[in-house]
Amino acid sequence: MRWLVACVALPWLGCGGEAALSGGGGLGAAGDGGSAGAGGGGGQGGGASVPCCACGDVGLGTQEELAATPRDDVEAEMLALAVSSGLTARQQAYERAIVDLAKIRVEAPEISDVRYRPAHDGKMVLLSANELTIAAIRDGSYDAWQCLNEHYGLVAIEVLEFYPGVFVELEGIYETSLIAPEYEGLPGIVSATFNSYAHAMPGICLIAFDEDFWHLVGWTGSGDCEAGCIYREYWYFTTTAAGDVELVGTWQSDASAEMPSWVKSCP
Repeated sequence: MRWLVACVALPWLGCGGEAALSGGGGLGAAGDGGSAGAGGGGGQGGGASVPCCACGDVGLGTQEELAATPRDDVEAEMLALAVSSGLTARQQAYERAIVDLAKIRVEAPEISDVRYRPAHDGKMVLLSANELTIAAIRDGSYDAWQCLNEHYGLVAIEVLEFYPGVFVELEGIYETSLIAPEYEGLPGIVSATFNSYAHAMPGICLIAFDEDFWHLVGWTGSGDCEAGCIYREYWYFTTTAAGDVELVGTWQSDASAEMPSWVKSCP
C-alpha cells in the first residue's frame, strides 16, 4: 500500500527534483532538487520540470485504487488482478485469492512451493524511443513523462544498453497493458508495452474464470527443469465465490492417458 500526497514536491517521482540514472542502472532519489543515485548520469527531472499541481487529470484509476496497491501478498494481488477488469485488483478478488491459493496448497501439498504465474509482472513498462529522446533521458532533460511517473509512483528507470529503450518500474501492481498506451503517447516514445513473462517453470495458472468459478492448474516437475522439466505432474482445481475448492483432475507426463486440454492451457 502506498500513500498519495497531493501537491508536494516528491523528487523521486520526478516532480521538480532530480535523480541520477545510468545505462543499465537504476534510479535513486534525491532531496530538495539535489542529485543522488547510481553513478554517472544526468538527473531525471532536469530541464523545465513540471510542478506537481500542473499535471491535472492524468493517468488512470482513482486515488483510492492507487493508494491500495501494492498489497501485502503480491502473488494473491497478481491473481486478483487477472480476474479484475480495471487498472488494479478488486479488494474482494484479492481476499478470495489469498484463501483459494491456501486451500489448493492444502489439497495438493506437492505444489505448496510453486507460485502463481501471471502474464506480466504488474510493475514494468518497456518503452522504445528515438535517439534524441534516449539522449534526453540520459542527461535528465526529458520531462514529458513526469506527470505519469508521479501518478503511478515511479520506483526506478533503467536505460537499456543493447536496445534504444527504457524500463520504467512503477510502485503498484497494475494492469500495465492499460498504462503502456499512455506512455506510448508521449513525445519521442515510439512504442510501449508491458513486461511479459515467458514461462517454462513449475507454477500455478489461471486458465479460465467467471464471476463464480476460477479454474486453476498447478504443476511441478523434475529433471532438467531449466529446460521445462522432463517429468511433470499436474493438478486441476475449480474454486467458487462461496469458498468451495474441488480437485477436478490430475495428470502425469509419464501416464498412458492422453494429455487433457487443461494441461495444454498451462504449459
